[in-house]
Amino acid sequence: MTREFTENLEEIATFGFEKIDPDEKVEVNLKDLMYVFSTLQEYQRFFHQP
Repeated sequence: MTREFTENLEEIATFGFEKIDPDEKVEVNLKDLMYVFSTLQEYQRFFHQP
């Protein structure tokens, strides 16, 4: 069995998107969404330190 790897970040980030039903809906509490957003910002600040 051979495995194919890619260096293309867009392919990595969008892997499996075509399998998602376009009519699928998700409800997210705004407070939880803001927590995730803040966490991602903190990761970005941490990993992009000079």
